[in-house]
Amino acid sequence: MPPFFVFVVLLLFTTGSAQSSKAPSGGSEKIKQTLLQIEREIGRANFHCDYKYFDLVEAEEFVFTDSSGGVTNKKEDMAGEKGCRKNDFTYDLDDTHV
Repeated sequence: MPPFFVFVVLLLFTTGSAQSSKAPSGGSEKIKQTLLQIEREIGRANFHCDYKYFDLVEAEEFVFTDSSGGVTNKKEDMAGEKGCRKNDFTYDLDDTHV
């Protein structure tokens, strides 16, 4: 699964989870910083094949639909670890709006 698509799905999942759970103390700025940190970690995890992180943030009911209509569940996504190749790319956030 392309890292960008995993990132988008996890970001949407995380955002939905944040809305349905108790808000962190500190108000909206704290929530924004928390979501941005999660987004940074997803990018880092993609480039470093950190499947422990994905196991932590993906729900057991995780379902991903890619741009061609292919569907992947958490078990299938986690199986991608075998073919993952670490790289030195960096992931930066620009002009974010939360």
